[in-house]
Amino acid sequence: MKSRKKLSYFLIYYLLELISIALSLLPYFLLRQIGFFIGSFYFYTFKSRAKVALNNIALAYSETMSTKEIKRLALDNFKMQGFIYLESIALYHKSPRSLRQHIQVHRRAHAKAPSIIFICHKGSWEGAFLVGSLTKICAATIARPFKEQGLQDWITNKRSRFGATVFTKKDSIKGITRTLKAGKSVGIVADQAY
Repeated sequence: MKSRKKLSYFLIYYLLELISIALSLLPYFLLRQIGFFIGSFYFYTFKSRAKVALNNIALAYSETMSTKEIKRLALDNFKMQGFIYLESIALYHKSPRSLRQHIQVHRRAHAKAPSIIFICHKGSWEGAFLVGSLTKICAATIARPFKEQGLQDWITNKRSRFGATVFTKKDSIKGITRTLKAGKSVGIVADQAY
């Protein structure tokens, strides 16, 4: 059983590594189109998730948007999420120079350490954290651990690529406190249940 678990670990870890390298080599427009396709596929295949999105948008905009517009907005959201997931995986193998060109930091004066930087899940949170740690704006983050150890180790390795620390819920209070006391900033995905 132990050898099967070890095999599973290495398969997941190195498969993710290969996928990440392959995605990082794709032209950006192609990565976007593949991501849009995946998002559309998810929208039309996983109807329960699409229904939640449609209901939420209808609650917020039913007085100002038609049913067709609500569906278009929900679909566009799913397409963008598909792209963001692929982009996040591809960014793990981009060079520091390429990352700086791709994701630019605006209003850097607002990110003075020590501080807690909040980002929403609906954006390129992985890219923001990578560039934040690369430019020393952000020194740590909190992440919900994955059950599969190969996936957990792979993503932690990628997130800490430029020296940042990744805390789990278990060690987040002490870790954040230490990071802030050291005069460094922490990035948090604000809408994540840890």
